[in-house]
Amino acid sequence: MVEEGPLVFTPLLEEGKNKKFQEEVPVYVQKWMKFKELMIILQANLQEIIDRWADGKGPLATEFSTNEVKSLIRALFQNTERRAAALARIK
Repeated sequence: MVEEGPLVFTPLLEEGKNKKFQEEVPVYVQKWMKFKELMIILQANLQEIIDRWADGKGPLATEFSTNEVKSLIRALFQNTERRAAALARIK
């Protein structure tokens, strides 16, 4: 999904048309931005996830609820003090 998902919308060979294409995808695919954030989370380390959360004001917070982000962190990272500290920062 992470590797082949973005290939669903293959960029056009003409560079000028790509900008319009990139602007239209989120319009026609309602969950596109959430999908893109999920792809980032699946490849990110714990600090990158916290940075994207940005105290509930970042792009991750725009697409995912507090509980969803906490669940993803629990699923992706083993139970350590760093994970506990990260979970405490997600509010």
